[in-house]
Amino acid sequence: MITIDGLISGIDTETIIDGLLDIQKTQIDRLEIRKQGLQGKQAAYESLEVQLQSLDSIADQLARPQASLFKSRTVNVSNESSLFASATTKAAVGSYQIHVDELERAHQVASAGFAATDAEITQGTLEVQVGDGDLKTITIDPTNNTVQGLVDELNSADAGLSATVINDGSSGGTPFRILLTASKTGATNEIVITNNLAANNGTAVQPTFDFGNPVQAASNAQVRLGSGPGALTVQNETNQVDNLIQGVTLNLLNADVNEEIEVRVATNTEPAATAINDLVDTYNAIMDFVDELVRYNPETDQAGLLIGDRTVTDIQNEVRSAVLDVVPGVNGSANRLSSLGISLNNKARLTVNETRLEEVLAGRVDEMRWL
Repeated sequence: MITIDGLISGIDTETIIDGLLDIQKTQIDRLEIRKQGLQGKQAAYESLEVQLQSLDSIADQLARPQASLFKSRTVNVSNESSLFASATTKAAVGSYQIHVDELERAHQVASAGFAATDAEITQGTLEVQVGDGDLKTITIDPTNNTVQGLVDELNSADAGLSATVINDGSSGGTPFRILLTASKTGATNEIVITNNLAANNGTAVQPTFDFGNPVQAASNAQVRLGSGPGALTVQNETNQVDNLIQGVTLNLLNADVNEEIEVRVATNTEPAATAINDLVDTYNAIMDFVDELVRYNPETDQAGLLIGDRTVTDIQNEVRSAVLDVVPGVNGSANRLSSLGISLNNKARLTVNETRLEEVLAGRVDEMRWL
């Protein structure tokens, strides 16, 4: 391999090359430092973006007209062992006197007795219908002509009822009876059977059901609103009554015509208060974060990642104005955060007067009751 060095050319090529390499390395190092600086700034902006999105999300939650946090409701019931209640934002604040006169009941009928669950029954068909449900036909043939066979066919027919064998404990030799229970409650959901099974024949017995004396009559739940002569009485097929008081659902647990239960609907201030405090905390965090990015510490000669960056300070000022400025077109009693008890401290950060906030959200401040 042929080389040319300083002895032949008179030029110190090795030193020159080393010098050129050092220059290149220095430029690469500077580019790497610049790259790291740009990456740091990018990370700072990305972090700021996340915080701004969080602030926007909380503000959107507070401004949402549908399912408004300011219209959240809480319900207190004087006896929760008899009645449980819940309320939506449509519920009016107030107190309601409720009487649970009767609970829902499902229709139940029982058959005549049989000697055993495998006792033979006659063959043919049964037509079964519950309320306005579909009419189902049950076929009894040599493959299922027992008490248990009929029970199994009824349960698999999806006829709107359930069947089971009970032992009534009677001593007459026929203690086993088929109990039918409607799947739905309410007076309109009665069980109707058209019995086309053959008559008693030898050892085979025709199953019959005593509809004249039901084990349990089908009935609606019944609730009274109020205690005066104009009290309103409503009936419902289930124990969940949601058509009596707008926005309020009553779940009936126990009936007692003599018991008066108070259902009190009140404003639930917690969701709105939580969101407002989150807004304040997020705003303060953004202000602190930006201040740190543009701060210079002369004692340590350390500068923030974005010192001198007008873009980030412009963003900070826009957020500050959006949160602190008077809102145009809004009632003067509620067009700034101070109306809610939110103010600036001596460090230009927001603080919340929890007592004032609670008073406003609960509607105990006259000039704010229109909210």
